[in-house]
Amino acid sequence: MIAMTPRDRYGLPATLAGTNHLGKQLAAKRRAEAKGSAAQEKAQIPAAQKRLKKEIISSKNAVFAPCSAAQWFKKSGWKPFKFQRETWAHIAAGKSGLVHASTGSGKTYAVWLGILDAFATRPITPNLKVIWLTPMRALATDTTKALARAAEEMGTGWRVEARTGDTDAAQKTRQAKALPDALVTTPESLCLMLARVDASEILSGLRAVVVDEWHELLGNKRGVQSQLAIAHLRTIAPDLVVWGISATLGNLEEAGEVLVSPPPGGESARRAGEGDGALNPSQPAHTLSPSPSP
Repeated sequence: MIAMTPRDRYGLPATLAGTNHLGKQLAAKRRAEAKGSAAQEKAQIPAAQKRLKKEIISSKNAVFAPCSAAQWFKKSGWKPFKFQRETWAHIAAGKSGLVHASTGSGKTYAVWLGILDAFATRPITPNLKVIWLTPMRALATDTTKALARAAEEMGTGWRVEARTGDTDAAQKTRQAKALPDALVTTPESLCLMLARVDASEILSGLRAVVVDEWHELLGNKRGVQSQLAIAHLRTIAPDLVVWGISATLGNLEEAGEVLVSPPPGGESARRAGEGDGALNPSQPAHTLSPSPSP
């Protein structure tokens, strides 16, 4: 007589079928537990992100308390030159001008720190305040990093970004919704911005325009393009301060006048080194060059 083993509907021995059913139950239980754990972790992410954001802000405030240009120089172990101090003072007085000095002498910090001292006030208003024109896209990235570093370490809270033909689509989309406090851009990109329907609205809070490497633009069509853009910006922001940064220029007075010539009835700063530093409205440009000693 042959013993027969009970079979299930699939033809498997009943004992194997029971084992298979138990395995399915255990697998389903594990999946449910894993799903619940994943949901719990996902729910905790926003809270963790908020904590991290608070820690970052707290850390920045602790390390980089708001300070002036002179204080930031001192903390960095530097001593400002006379032409840098004069530039800071003239920007604070709402004057426009031209800084003329050799490469590596501190022209950028002469203008940028003066702007931060004068216009980076609290509370921060959500609008574009400074346009920094550069003639070459290749310089935009390094310039943006240098400006952002000083703005951060001085505790201004300003956002500094670049916008050129090399800027990726995601950043351009973000800037279309909310412009940074300071924008490093080219003459061509500025003209495109001025062509926007809402140009008057988004640029109404502009306080300063800086034209870097003015000697590269002076006398060519991109220089004329920059001059026309600045003239248009002055109709939007009448109190606009305009500064040029340059080297290797021959006729400083003419170069300064072409760039920062004030509107009728406006004032500009006098040439550095003449008299006691009083302002002379008859001078169309304020031209600063470093002296041999700080």
